[in-house]
Amino acid sequence: MALTVSPVTIRLAPASDTGIRDGITKLTQPMLIGSAPARSTVSISDAHGGLIGTVKASPSGAWSLARPRSPLSLGPHVLTASAALPNKAPISSAPMWMAVDRTPPTATLSFNATLGSLKIEFSERVNISPTQLMARIRLTIPNVGTFAMSSPVVREVVGGITASQPNPTTYTFQLRVTPRAPGMHMVSLMPTGIVDFAGNQLAHSVSAHSNQ
Repeated sequence: MALTVSPVTIRLAPASDTGIRDGITKLTQPMLIGSAPARSTVSISDAHGGLIGTVKASPSGAWSLARPRSPLSLGPHVLTASAALPNKAPISSAPMWMAVDRTPPTATLSFNATLGSLKIEFSERVNISPTQLMARIRLTIPNVGTFAMSSPVVREVVGGITASQPNPTTYTFQLRVTPRAPGMHMVSLMPTGIVDFAGNQLAHSVSAHSNQ
């Protein structure tokens, strides 16, 4: 016996799925879209908060809710769309899971200039590769200046950098430090482009010092 697929669907609009398209958003009033029988009345409900909006499906069957009637609370939600036509029983979509997350990630830096080791630990998973993260790190070298970790100057003074990600929230960098730059070194992590899976950006820069 073939499965019957409901003609009613619901999902986050791509622009409202602010992170990695995983159903987790930083928006409390995200746009919802879907399909339903043409010209039907579509009611969108939250399992935890009741009715959040009603819209009319287009002649092609597409519908969109620009924003819920009131902001969704932080945390998980289960949403359902139900379509109604005159003299017909309502048809409901499959439940859609989503979550609202507005908490930005935080970072802790551990730096040892003598050993040339730098460890960055985030409070949660962030959507960035070790190579991309390296471009957000600034290294201050005594009597030389401050440079991006990936710059030719750093590679000349430091002698090379190896990047790795030993677990989902930790990144490590090994600098082959030379004796040509003794003194107090500083590393700073710039927040731009460092976001969690909901799209929340690291709130501010973080720095660490170490003497060589």
